[in-house]
Amino acid sequence: METSLKSIEAKLSKLLALQTEVLNVESLIQITGWSKGFIYKLTSKNAIPYYKPQGKTIYFKKSEIEE
Repeated sequence: METSLKSIEAKLSKLLALQTEVLNVESLIQITGWSKGFIYKLTSKNAIPYYKPQGKTIYFKKSEIEE
């Protein structure tokens, strides 16, 4: 029962991430399947576009990632 509930929560979380235009790292992980370390590596090399409006938290535009 607990396993199926966690599975449902994961699927709902992924669906929510797919519907938003602005993604955080956790949402990007769910959409792409990339690891957190890989995402940070891509951002440090400027291989993917990202935004840091407050200077700490990283955000991504879904449309830019899809390109």
